Amino acid sequence: MALIQLNHVTVSVFTGNEGGSLKRFLIQGWRRNRERKIILHDVTFEARPGDRVGILGLNGSGKTTLIKTIAGIMPIASGLRRVEGSISAVMASGLGLDGEYTVSDNIKLGLSYFGALHRYHVDLEEAVLRFAGLEERRYDLFKTLSSGYQARLAFSILLFLQSDILLIDEILAAGDVNFVQKSKEAMLRQINRSKITVFVSHSPEQVCEICNRGLVLHEGRIIFDGSVKEAAERYRAIAAGVLS
Repeated sequence: MALIQLNHVTVSVFTGNEGGSLKRFLIQGWRRNRERKIILHDVTFEARPGDRVGILGLNGSGKTTLIKTIAGIMPIASGLRRVEGSISAVMASGLGLDGEYTVSDNIKLGLSYFGALHRYHVDLEEAVLRFAGLEERRYDLFKTLSSGYQARLAFSILLFLQSDILLIDEILAAGDVNFVQKSKEAMLRQINRSKITVFVSHSPEQVCEICNRGLVLHEGRIIFDGSVKEAAERYRAIAAGVLS
């Protein structure tokens, strides 16, 4: 069984600061300066097996927050979240990887992040390293890798996780043309294996290619949920300033 349900979900974060440094105290005195900022407003959303949902929206519209809320990473201020099935999430958050550990150790950390450490096997490690092109750097500290290779490793770990629900915050394909193409093909295979896919993108063309349902977020609210073609049109209108 795979299911995503968000019922009237609101997500907010605190901005500003509370307390602070000795320097701030000497200049300003201790004072609270915290405000609650709403990121998602009363969002209701459901996805079932067979859904490939493409989420479109401008920067700051709440797309990544929505993905993190579905994944259970972001706490909700109000409403109800219900998710059934295993989850894999391709996000820039880095899967909890740690720069002070080796590349090989971080494969285990990545699996642990999604409760999949029991799937670890030396053959799996070799497959991940080979796909990422990091066989010769397995004992190097993760922090010594370039940001591109760090993204490659995170992406490669996720490709070898089987899950009911696949969450993609853009496609993390970093590197040369061959690697980008290889990554795209692997991600499409992963999408085909998953029961539900939720795909965040700035590209309406990608959403139309990959998804069978489109959702448009604007200023933290879902303003459209329906066909990918119409979702792409709504998004382009917002980007052009025609809709607000």
